[in-house]
Amino acid sequence: MKDYCFILDPTLGKLTQKIRFLGFKAIYYNNITYSELEALISKKVGCIVLTRKRKFYEKLKEKHRILFVKSDVWRSQLRYIIKTLNIKIDQLKIGSLCLICNSELKKVKKEDFKEIIPDYVYRTHDEFTYCEKCKKIYWKGTHVEHFMKDLLEIFRE
Repeated sequence: MKDYCFILDPTLGKLTQKIRFLGFKAIYYNNITYSELEALISKKVGCIVLTRKRKFYEKLKEKHRILFVKSDVWRSQLRYIIKTLNIKIDQLKIGSLCLICNSELKKVKKEDFKEIIPDYVYRTHDEFTYCEKCKKIYWKGTHVEHFMKDLLEIFRE
């Protein structure tokens, strides 16, 4: 199985979370300059760069693995990446990484986190994961169902 690592330019914040949700590392800073980003790319060998800036793409395409993402809609962006890299659904580790920091999520007992889980969620869900670094708890709410529906549609195309 191929473990991808992505570096996203500042225009691709929403896509960053979607990529992390799929289980792939995604490096993203919303307040980074393009010269700082270029220096970061040079240090992160093996990562695929994603950009919506044509000039940046043209500048780096000879030296780095970089994809020019035309669309400004995350569904189209994700479809383009999945198709271009020939990612298969069985390569995904959905919900395994923190959407904020890329850290591996740990399965936890809901009883241990009762004080931070909203009451309704606590009553209606049994499976939770936790990011030890960000101190964020995750569960499969309706947003996950909606994303999975979109994702299955992308893979069917």
